Amino acid sequence: MIKTTFTTSKFVIEYILIGKGSTHIICFHGFGRRAEDFEIFESLLLPDQQIISVNLFAHGESVFPSDRIECFPLQKEEWKQLFSDFLNFLDVENFHLVGYSMGGRVGLVLLELMPERVKSLLLLAPDGFKINLIYKFASETKLGRSMYKYLIDHPGWLFQLAKALNRIGILNDKLHRFVHVHLDTQTKRQQVYDVWLIYKNIFPDLDALAAYIRKHPDFAFAMVFGQFDSIIKPKLGLKFCAKIGDDRSMHTIHSGHRLLTENTILYLRKNQLWPH
Repeated sequence: MIKTTFTTSKFVIEYILIGKGSTHIICFHGFGRRAEDFEIFESLLLPDQQIISVNLFAHGESVFPSDRIECFPLQKEEWKQLFSDFLNFLDVENFHLVGYSMGGRVGLVLLELMPERVKSLLLLAPDGFKINLIYKFASETKLGRSMYKYLIDHPGWLFQLAKALNRIGILNDKLHRFVHVHLDTQTKRQQVYDVWLIYKNIFPDLDALAAYIRKHPDFAFAMVFGQFDSIIKPKLGLKFCAKIGDDRSMHTIHSGHRLLTENTILYLRKNQLWPH
């Protein structure tokens, strides 16, 4: 594994290289995770394949300009140009895409922006099929941002609320744990705030994507969801299947939200879903 960075203007993209092939598979991790998560898929690589696993902004050493986070977040066309520069730097023309959770949303947007360069798209428990109302409130309204800023330094009330909602059955045990895992330190709470704002405009046009997939039936597109995932539920994938008029791209495995596991590797290998 090789870890390095690409720097342009005020942006830094940190990434790792796994394998040495000339067929490139670009991977995006989930929120709070890291590029190294995709090392587990090294066993699936064919001799001519290489994984380029990218750290999203506000993760690892990838840097988005701090003075822009609140006033001028990342724009779609800007992301397209930045990623094109990154690809040119790596001398990559066409590539496969794999995205997990939040990385799935980023992958969907890249397919929308540069479909001529994307050879296939594999999504694992992907975000991007539904805009969470809490996310929308916290990232797009002044009141929501003010409330979340207060939460960064004063989280007690949130944990008490989550505990009460869990006790009466409104917030299930998995989501209750999710709140604590991602918000239990000030650093993590700040990361949530930064990531929410940086990527608030990076959501896919699902109708446009569905039209593209319908028009290109040979395009290799697959989604894998955890049957017991309470964070990103499989029914979201089924709704997108309805848009494209084909449910063959939908796969559900015996798992929760954590899909970067040996169980997933076995499923991808058995069903020939890994890019090839």
